[in-house]
Amino acid sequence: MNKSIVIIFLSIISIGSFAQDNRTLDTKVADILAQMPTKDLAHRDKVMNEIIELGPRGFMKLSDLLTPPGVGDDTQVRFAINSLARYASQFGKDEERAFTEENILIALKKQKNTEIKTFLLNQLNLVGSKKTIPEISGYLSDEKLCEPTTQTLLALNEKSAAKVFLDALPPAKGKSKVTIVQALGELECIHSVGKITPLLNSNEQYLQKAALEALANIASPESFTVLLNAAKEAGFYYESTNATEAFLNYTNRLGEEDEIDLMKKACNEIFKENTTEDLLHNYSKGLYIYSEHLGSQVTPLLLDAIDNNNKAFRYSVLNIAENTGDISDTRKWIEKAEGLRPEIKAEVISMLGRRGDQFAVDYVEQSLNSSSRLVREESIVALVKLKGTGATQILVSHLAQGKDIEATKEALNRLLDQEHLDLIAAQLDQSNGKTKAAFIDIIAAKTASKYSDKIMTTTRSSDVYEKEAAFKALKRVSTKKNLDELIMLLLSVQDSNEIQQLQMAIVVVANGVKEEQEEGGKLFTALKNTNHKDRIITILPQIGGGVALEKASQYFNLSSGKTKEAAFVALTNWEDYTASKSLYEICKTSKSDYKQKAFENFVRMVDRVKLPDDQKLLQYRKIMPYASSVEDKIKVIISIGNLKTFLSLIYLEPFLEVKKLQQAASRSIMSIALPNNNIKGFSGDIVRALLEKSEVVMVGD
Repeated sequence: MNKSIVIIFLSIISIGSFAQDNRTLDTKVADILAQMPTKDLAHRDKVMNEIIELGPRGFMKLSDLLTPPGVGDDTQVRFAINSLARYASQFGKDEERAFTEENILIALKKQKNTEIKTFLLNQLNLVGSKKTIPEISGYLSDEKLCEPTTQTLLALNEKSAAKVFLDALPPAKGKSKVTIVQALGELECIHSVGKITPLLNSNEQYLQKAALEALANIASPESFTVLLNAAKEAGFYYESTNATEAFLNYTNRLGEEDEIDLMKKACNEIFKENTTEDLLHNYSKGLYIYSEHLGSQVTPLLLDAIDNNNKAFRYSVLNIAENTGDISDTRKWIEKAEGLRPEIKAEVISMLGRRGDQFAVDYVEQSLNSSSRLVREESIVALVKLKGTGATQILVSHLAQGKDIEATKEALNRLLDQEHLDLIAAQLDQSNGKTKAAFIDIIAAKTASKYSDKIMTTTRSSDVYEKEAAFKALKRVSTKKNLDELIMLLLSVQDSNEIQQLQMAIVVVANGVKEEQEEGGKLFTALKNTNHKDRIITILPQIGGGVALEKASQYFNLSSGKTKEAAFVALTNWEDYTASKSLYEICKTSKSDYKQKAFENFVRMVDRVKLPDDQKLLQYRKIMPYASSVEDKIKVIISIGNLKTFLSLIYLEPFLEVKKLQQAASRSIMSIALPNNNIKGFSGDIVRALLEKSEVVMVGD
């Protein structure tokens, strides 16, 4: 259906339905606004249809309610008009779109306020058509409306809008001229080149910048000389007119417009003018543009550029090379790499790995024998990228020779999983020293317990590297079957690091094993018979259980020296609340440093345990008499401040009278009494009195 007929039809319906009752129209408009913003899209669509049913007079009623900023609240009106524009802009809503466009244009002529006109122009971004162009083109001469009008015209995506901008350019001034120049550039209007080029002589830098940017985007061959000269005048540095960026963009646009010869000429100018250290980023950009439009033809240029001493520049060159060309280009890079110094050769090998061309595999493998560590290490990484797990045998052999141990070990760790370690395990009997240690590290990293016996045997090695690696691996490879041997080792070795590694291994093996938490467990049997009880007592908190706690308490009470100290540390490190009773008894009976540490850890355990607040309060009250210092008492007071109980408030009240404690007490009282984190506070005369008293204390601080 013809859009004009639709609009007339809607208008006739509107006149027939509403001409007799203006008040009904007012009421319907008010009802629509009351629903803004709508709840969801379905609701929106329903309300938008209601607006359209009101016809042109209804829309005018709506738009007449628009007010300038600071004059009334027209939020709902703007919601309604914007929602209508969005609704009408949907695919298949041609009739609704025509209605909305027509009525916004009418409202636009009617409104006088600049801000309201801007709002309406913005809605035309969504529903405008060719019809909008002549209707709004006159606003380009208005300095305040030029920008929103331009955005609307550009949003129409109509090439015919270019003529409007061309006509508006000569008389335009200031920011309006800049806006129009930018629009012509965005539209790639070739006919505007003659009008824009003279603007490069303007005294206004922002206008020069806009003109350069526009000419670059239009990409007319005629602009080559003026854009190049502007960039040269700037020294190819970045400055206020962005002449350098404009020429770089122009070069790329020439390629996009298939002006290849001119693009190559522009690239050569870039290469010639940007050889100094501080301009190499422009050189790099030129190479990228060349590669984008000419593909592998850039390779000879990249091969020359890689000799540069600037590392960052070389990286950019290799990033281009990584995705350029085919096997013939790979061959050229291999030939080039042979004559490069080690640092750059390593960088090229890294690129060959990322490039993924299998033709490079032989060369990369040969490079594992280079005299340069840098080259070898990059070859390891590249080989993994090129061959994946197929590189395993090569890298195992490389590691077996003791070469590049850390780099090779890291690569093998990435390649292998727990089920594919036979090649590694086979080397345990054929290697020694640091090399064997590296193979052990790989097995440990994969928690390969089936090789635990080999690792256990290596703990008796006379080689310091092998032995250290084996002890570190125990916690990763040991299983329940190794527990007897682990305990025996723990009680026989003398090195503190080895003791620590064995303790960690035993914890991993025994933790959660029910029989090891019982009186007859292997650990408790060994504990009973050994002279190194402290080594086992230390790990009792991680073993856990009632028997372990009983043993720790028993050895603290009945032993001395290292055994007693280990038992105390175990009690303070206990992972759950069950040790609090033992710590409480220590607080009651001890007057040494044990009391202080026991007190602190008792409070910590109560803080962390999941108990009702009333029960926690009982524990804090129970321990408070054994506080050895003001600091200890403050810790308890602060902890009570986290309990939301009325009795906690009552308990804290006396501390408001103690000078050194009253600040902590007042804060805790406020924390309990006042609501926080969606938890209700307390009220009543007693609470009010406590809060007032706390406030006085805090103000007096």
